[in-house]
Amino acid sequence: MSQIVSQTDDGVITLYEDFTTTPSPAASPSPANTGIEFPNVGFEFITQFTNLQHVNSLNNLTDTTANETQERFLKRYYRISADGYQWSDYICIDTSTGDLFGFPSINDETVYLELKWVRHGSNTTNIIYLDNVTVTGTWQRNEKYTPVFRLDSKNPVAFYKPADIYKVFKIYNFEVISSGNISDSDLKISYRISQDSGRTFSPFENLTKANITTFKVNPIRFFMIEYKFESTTGIPIDVYTVNLFGDFQNVTNNYQTVKLYGFRSSCMTCLCNETLEQNTDPLHGIFSNFNDILDTTNLGFGEACSVLPENLTTPFTQTQLSEFYKPYALSGALNLYNSLSTSTVQIFGHDVIYFVTDPDKNAIDTNFREFQLFGIVKYDTIKASLDDNKFPSNEIKFSEWDLSIFENFEIQILKSDFKRIFGIEYRPSNNDFLFFCELNRMYQIEHAQPFKDFNNAAIYYRVVLKKYNKKANVQPAGQNAGTIADKIAELTNNTTIDSLFGMVNQIDIEKTADKPQFTPLSQDLSRVDVNVNIEKELIENASLVISKYHYDLGTATYSTPAVVYSITDSEVEESDNRAVVSWIRINNISVNETFSIINNMDVINNKGYKIEINNGNSFDLNFNGATFSMVYPALNENIWYCYTTNIDQRQQTVTQFLYQRGAEGFDASRLKSSQLVLLTKQIYSLIPSEFELENIPLQVMASDMRQTNLRLFSDVIPEDKHISILNQNIIRDTGYLIMADNSNNKVILPNYPPSND
Repeated sequence: MSQIVSQTDDGVITLYEDFTTTPSPAASPSPANTGIEFPNVGFEFITQFTNLQHVNSLNNLTDTTANETQERFLKRYYRISADGYQWSDYICIDTSTGDLFGFPSINDETVYLELKWVRHGSNTTNIIYLDNVTVTGTWQRNEKYTPVFRLDSKNPVAFYKPADIYKVFKIYNFEVISSGNISDSDLKISYRISQDSGRTFSPFENLTKANITTFKVNPIRFFMIEYKFESTTGIPIDVYTVNLFGDFQNVTNNYQTVKLYGFRSSCMTCLCNETLEQNTDPLHGIFSNFNDILDTTNLGFGEACSVLPENLTTPFTQTQLSEFYKPYALSGALNLYNSLSTSTVQIFGHDVIYFVTDPDKNAIDTNFREFQLFGIVKYDTIKASLDDNKFPSNEIKFSEWDLSIFENFEIQILKSDFKRIFGIEYRPSNNDFLFFCELNRMYQIEHAQPFKDFNNAAIYYRVVLKKYNKKANVQPAGQNAGTIADKIAELTNNTTIDSLFGMVNQIDIEKTADKPQFTPLSQDLSRVDVNVNIEKELIENASLVISKYHYDLGTATYSTPAVVYSITDSEVEESDNRAVVSWIRINNISVNETFSIINNMDVINNKGYKIEINNGNSFDLNFNGATFSMVYPALNENIWYCYTTNIDQRQQTVTQFLYQRGAEGFDASRLKSSQLVLLTKQIYSLIPSEFELENIPLQVMASDMRQTNLRLFSDVIPEDKHISILNQNIIRDTGYLIMADNSNNKVILPNYPPSND
């Protein structure tokens, strides 16, 4: 019986228990079922999860059972305790949904959970088996909402997200201001970034100068950052701010251009410009003591103020400046204007359901300076007003230029309403659309701009609408994509071309077959030299063709270069990642022989990386002199395996994987599934490092092994994408591919120089 309790940084807690290794309480189970047995009606089983920390709620239970029917089933119950001695009453769990109804809001830091299964039903035959159970919920992340907070032994971890929205163009350093003189060994800080309004975040990675300055930031999208603080020593630490230095625009503060991005717009720093330029440490930022800010010789960001000459006039004090007449201080009048506009719209405005779109950050056409894909990310009801309530008449309009079937018309939407409902980072754009409830029609935005009238203040948007047409490049996105799609379908039911001609259109699409054509190249653009035989063999996985050719690395002299590539990987920074994929088959396993998968190593300076199999079962990755060994004792001869490794310097880990097809020893094309079997996976800690190689080729060394589909990537491969990539014969260029070798023959044509005749 194994229990696993995991808590993610997003506030999700998962409880899991596996019963398949638990001895049976009744008769021995059959070979097909090894979980908890329920042999008769009334038999019950109880398990507990104890000492759960910082639990906020537990919401759902799922379990895996066998032999349950409508006449023979299990009822599920739960109860909780704060100390493990005094328990609540048992509460029944909904069998169909798994919802834990009645679970209270927990304020205590510790909770005990007890689960109970009881067999019920009129059918007394057969045995019901319980294999495992999973309970999901939320835990109380120590989220801070004030800029100054304390870490100690009781609360060693905290999360903080600056409230202001920024645009980031360049980051060249960072500074941590806290109580006392601390270093990064006392306080571990991680960060993650979102550029789609918090719908998705990058993985948490350590806040180092190498990481934060090389993070790929899209300068035309809004920037949100969340910090995770961890006290490694338990001593009390007051965190005042984390300052990023670079080129920024504060979107919340009317796009003000600033050089400092901290917890709040008024953050101060202990540094001057010379200090920032002199700090060349490639890994660490700057840790400053809060007391340094109180030094009167240093007044914040920029160079420390010099002593003023005596002959200059003493400047006015803030008290004196506040008494001056300010002719443009019309905040009171602007507030009154805004209040009157808001009241008018609330009384005379019409309810519209507004759909906000946001460009997809992964679909930017930098050549044409435009976004190609847009996601529908939010929708809500907002008030809109029309001049004199003049709705369009939908008459046909002719002009000397074109024929407009439907008339455009203008509405007004308050800026304050739009900001309150959708957030500061959004404004009306020409891909947005809305449903006019009064007209029962959908319209899309053709043009929108803030209208400035009184004192050059923009109180509302002037929005020009036109007839709605569904666009293929505008699709629901984000966590609420399903809800948004359902809402659009509800409003446009039986009114769009897709709904009216969808079936016919689908038939036309299925008639068109996308058959890729593979032709041999007349020049080998990736390999310099191939010193081994290329064998023709169809390697299949169910209906998929993995490869048609492979190298027989044993046909060259042992440990000499078998394949030498023209593509090099000569420079890796501390923030760069790498991933390697290769299909391999060992002919004869030898304890004293080394089988090379890839070699990019400067052996004299011990820089670079190489991957080898030693002793017939140890996959050894050498990265800048550090060796990471993954041992799989059951490695067999003449079996195709797929080896995958992720060198993640940003997360400071190395992960190695070993896969094989679903079954070996017979025709692999007869497999029913192309899913690969994960044989082993091992994770290691990595200290980030860098290298620069000179005249070191990327190569594979000869050994008694066969190899194909060697791929090298400039970033890690997510584990959920492994199966898809490993089953590809011709891999797509994802933008991270450095080298791909399918071990195929290239047709080398003679190159005749042009004749002088």
